[in-house]
Amino acid sequence: MMYYPDSTSNYRLSFLLIPILVCSCIGSGDRIPDEIQGGLPGPVVVDLNVEAGYTINAVTGDTIQPLVNSYGDTISTGIPIKLTGTTTYRNSELEPLAQTLIHPTPVRVDGNIHEIPGEIKAIPVNMERLESFIIGKDSSGYTARNSMGDTIPTGMEIPVEGSIVQSRFAVPVESKEPSVRDDDIFSIRYLDVDHGLISSHFHAVCQDRMGRLWFGASGGGAICYDGHRFVHITPEHGILDYTVLSVLEDKKGNIWLGTNEGLSIYDG
Repeated sequence: MMYYPDSTSNYRLSFLLIPILVCSCIGSGDRIPDEIQGGLPGPVVVDLNVEAGYTINAVTGDTIQPLVNSYGDTISTGIPIKLTGTTTYRNSELEPLAQTLIHPTPVRVDGNIHEIPGEIKAIPVNMERLESFIIGKDSSGYTARNSMGDTIPTGMEIPVEGSIVQSRFAVPVESKEPSVRDDDIFSIRYLDVDHGLISSHFHAVCQDRMGRLWFGASGGGAICYDGHRFVHITPEHGILDYTVLSVLEDKKGNIWLGTNEGLSIYDG
């Protein structure tokens, strides 16, 4: 025996539940509960005040600071700001003034090139009036002054004390091709930080016997350039300071670096 539920009874049940749910929602929304389920306090309700605004934060009790713009004017909050403007029609505006572009004519500027005259005037040296001395023998009476004003004896050995530091290997950086300025007329090429340099401010430059260029950089240490790669030598690799003021190569091929913290000698 099969049982078919009465569809009419289902509709009766549905129509009966809807009014009950509606009545329940209306009844619970008449007031805001003082305490939320779970023991938490209810929300704080603050009346809207569009005329005077607010000076005290109703939640924290702190004083609300006024808004001040860049001109020093106090901006009122909670009050609509009236904006006024003008309507401009396209046909009422003046037509823009058009200027015809004139292509400039490049003019080559002569460089610092001077022709050597055919006959150069030679001035003979009077050997009788020329004073000479032998270094290390009769030059101890001659003195020199450094940039600090101190007197330095000449012809005498000056003892120097230092320490030997094992140099750390500096990873070479591949150099990009030198660039040319847009307004250059002599095809002068330049290198910058965009080409691989660690700095673009230099105090000294020196070319060693192998044809490499050494640069004393401000804040970048010493930089060696062989035409293809840059090698940056900084205090992390053994020299005394990041600012190198002078660069010199001696007869043994050592590179002398004068820094703010002293003298460094690099033997490669």
